[in-house]
Amino acid sequence: MLTSETKEKKPGTRKKQSITRGGKKVGRHRHNEEFHYHGWLSNPVMVKKHDDSWGICVDFKDLNKACPKDGYPLPEIDWKVESLCGYPFKCFLDAYKGYHQIKMAKEDEEKTAFITSQGVFCYSKMPFGLKNAGATYQRLVDKAFQKQIGRNLEVYVDDLVIKSRTEHEIIRDIEDTFKTLREINKKLNLKKCTFEIEEGAFLGYRVNTEGIMTAEAEAAFKEMKKLIAKLPTLTAPMEREELIVYLAAARKAISIVLMTEREAKQVPVYFVSRALQGLEINYTSMEKLVLALVHASKRLKRYFQAHTIIVITDQPIKQILSRPEVVGRLQKWSIKLGEYDIKYIPRTLVKGQILVDFIVERPEDDSLKTPIEAEEELLDPWTLLMDGSSCVDGSGASRKEQNSLTP
Repeated sequence: MLTSETKEKKPGTRKKQSITRGGKKVGRHRHNEEFHYHGWLSNPVMVKKHDDSWGICVDFKDLNKACPKDGYPLPEIDWKVESLCGYPFKCFLDAYKGYHQIKMAKEDEEKTAFITSQGVFCYSKMPFGLKNAGATYQRLVDKAFQKQIGRNLEVYVDDLVIKSRTEHEIIRDIEDTFKTLREINKKLNLKKCTFEIEEGAFLGYRVNTEGIMTAEAEAAFKEMKKLIAKLPTLTAPMEREELIVYLAAARKAISIVLMTEREAKQVPVYFVSRALQGLEINYTSMEKLVLALVHASKRLKRYFQAHTIIVITDQPIKQILSRPEVVGRLQKWSIKLGEYDIKYIPRTLVKGQILVDFIVERPEDDSLKTPIEAEEELLDPWTLLMDGSSCVDGSGASRKEQNSLTP
C-alpha cells in the first residue's frame, strides 16, 4: 500500500472549521463513496483560495507517478481564440464541475481513495488533480462535438463557445449544441454562461467580431513581427517526445524556455515570460522559480499534458516540493504540478546556442534571499557534540572550536 504522510499540525480556528465542514461535505458528495478496503491512500490538503477561504484538495502525487501518461493532445489555444474572430453572435458556456461529470471505471475507483476525519472515501467520478484528467476530458468533448468543432463551435476541455454569423444561425447552433449535451448527459454552470453576445472572455482573452487586437496592438504586433523574424525558428515537438524546460527568475520577472533535442542540439519550442506583480516581487528566488514552472504549465498546458517534461535546474525544486511539511503557496503549487509527468535533472552543459542570451536562474544582482544557497567552505571548521539528553532548559550540546569548548 502506498501512502503519503504529513506532519500533524495545529491549524488555526478558521482553518480547523473549514477542515471539519470539508470532511462532512465530502461524505455527502454524490461523486464520493465511503471505502473500507483500499490499496492506495492519498491525503487531502487544505489550500487557501483567492477569497482567503479554505478548500480541500486531494494530493494525488504518488498515484500520478504510477500512472502511464496519456499522450492525447490538447488543442492549440491561439488557434481556438483566433477562430472566433468574424462571428458577431457567440455563446460562452462553462461545464458544471467539469471533470466530475465523467464516471470512473469501477476497478479504478479504489485507487482514488483518500482519508478524512469522517472516514476513507474514494471517487466514483473523475476528480481534479489526476495526471490524465485533462486528456480524458478533451477526448470526450472532441468525440461528442466532432461534427460541430470548427464549424459553429470551439471547445477547450470544459470551456465551450458557440459561434454564428446570423441570429437565425445562432438559434439553430444552440439547439444542436444542447442536443449533444443532453446525449452525453453534460450539465452547464448557468452562472458562468452567457448567450448571444458579441464580445466575451475565452481562455483568458477578450474576443469580439473584429478580433483580439486594438489599433495600437496591431501596430505593436507588426513591430514585434520584425523582431521575431530575427530570432531562431521555433520547432514543433513530435508526439510523445520529451521536452526540456529552463527556468529563470529576476527581481521583477520570470521567464521560461521550452526546448527539444534534435541531432544532439537543443532547439527552442516556446518562450514564455511575465512580470511579477504585487507581493510576487517579494517572493524568494526559489519561490519565483517554482512560480515560473507553474505559469508555464498553465500557458503551455497542451505540451505539459501530452509530453514528459524535463526541468534542467541547479536548484533543489523537487526536494522542496516533496517535503511533507511544505505549506502555503508551495503546497498549492506542488499539487498543481503533481498531475504532470515532470522530471528534474541538474544543469550541466547547455547545448542550445539560443540559451546564450537567456538569463541565469538567479541573477547575481538579485538581492532577495533564497532559503537554500550554495554551501561555502568554512574557514574555521567546528564540531557539534550531542549527548542526546533534553529537559525544560534545553538540550545537551556543545561546540568544539580550535581546541576550546564552548557550552
